[in-house]
Amino acid sequence: MKKDAIKMLVAIISIVLLSLMLCGCTGTGVNKDNFDVDFESDIVNLLEYNIEFTKNKGNTITQATVTGTIKNKLDRPVDVKITSEFYDKNNNYLGERVYTIEGLTEKDGIRDTTTFSIMYKGDNSNLINHAKLFVTELI
Repeated sequence: MKKDAIKMLVAIISIVLLSLMLCGCTGTGVNKDNFDVDFESDIVNLLEYNIEFTKNKGNTITQATVTGTIKNKLDRPVDVKITSEFYDKNNNYLGERVYTIEGLTEKDGIRDTTTFSIMYKGDNSNLINHAKLFVTELI
């Protein structure tokens, strides 16, 4: 019975710590792999983000996927373009990917939130060290 109580306590503490790590990300953050994401926007807030690396059998990164949740901070509907630029450890540009969201609105006085996922896959994926996210309005 004591073992079950200890397992439950460890699970609760893990959930609380994970929640604290994910809440309120509005600028630069670092995930468990020390992957930095710089974020710039006058249109939306970045509520949370996650980086997932896909590795091959040789443990080499073959793909990076940035996922996150954004919230409209304007008082009107907005269409946005999220550009994610990927860089190596020496800040050399590796490439970029773009994701568009149409109709990010305000519903019943509550500003809309939505999730996004941007995948980078290429010959130099194993060099990815950090990313920069830019959000611009589509007009």
